[in-house]
Amino acid sequence: SNAAGIRDGIVASTASFTTLDNRPPHPVDGLAVTAGTYNETSISLGWTLDSNAGENRIVDSIVASVADSEGGEAAAPQELAGDATAVTFELPVGPGVYTFTVKTVNSFSADIETGLTVSHEIAETTEPPTIPPTTTPEPTTTPEPTTTPQPTTQPPPPPELDCGDSLVFENVVGHPISLTCKIKNGVAEDITWSFSMGEEGSSMNETSLGENGITISRDSDANTTTLQIPALSTETAGTYSCLEGSHNNACAFAISVAVVPVPEVNVTDAPTAVDPEKKPDDSGAGYLTGLSGACILALLLALF
Repeated sequence: SNAAGIRDGIVASTASFTTLDNRPPHPVDGLAVTAGTYNETSISLGWTLDSNAGENRIVDSIVASVADSEGGEAAAPQELAGDATAVTFELPVGPGVYTFTVKTVNSFSADIETGLTVSHEIAETTEPPTIPPTTTPEPTTTPEPTTTPQPTTQPPPPPELDCGDSLVFENVVGHPISLTCKIKNGVAEDITWSFSMGEEGSSMNETSLGENGITISRDSDANTTTLQIPALSTETAGTYSCLEGSHNNACAFAISVAVVPVPEVNVTDAPTAVDPEKKPDDSGAGYLTGLSGACILALLLALF
């Protein structure tokens, strides 16, 4: 034996094997009917085998068939070579709609749908319509689409005025008055002031109010605006209104001057009436007493 332990005269054996391709073929590509002419019943089909050639799939043969509009056999099926790319059918009947099927075949295609179909109408027209080919789609599982609900935007609430606890004010002449309006869902700059003394009286806007000594201030943080009357008078008494213009919200404050009642005067000692024909006595006391009482009464009446 040699160094490898092989005895002289022994020949090494060799073996080879072939891997079996058990893939079914793809359907043909680009199946189409050649455009016919007037009332033509000789129909030619063409296709390619690109999908199978690209994957080196085996196509043993190609079977072409044609059915009429009722599903019956319109012409005998034709079995072609595995590399065939065209076929022609001679249809024995006239106009109608025909369905052509071209199927690829190999040893593993028995239970696989490898056919491609195309419909063609033979009509008495120079340019018969051709229906594009249809392929039986393989069943696929399509996930249910998920939709995310879009948030809805609610419109902002409208502005609202807070007029406070009272809309009627009455005070004496010279007393200061303060009026405040607060806005909700808005800003203080949206509020304007005006003044009116009635239907036939004078009226003023903010500019005129300022020229007459009435001040208007705004607090952006608190969303309030305040009108200040430094000293109430008959000229500044009337109706003051704060108005939010975009939605016609308003607060109307009625300001009036209070009437001060005059106190009653009680005279306890009435003066003695003076007889103009009676002469005073020698001392003049009675005359002077009556005259003094009349003067005192006149003075009291003048004061009140």
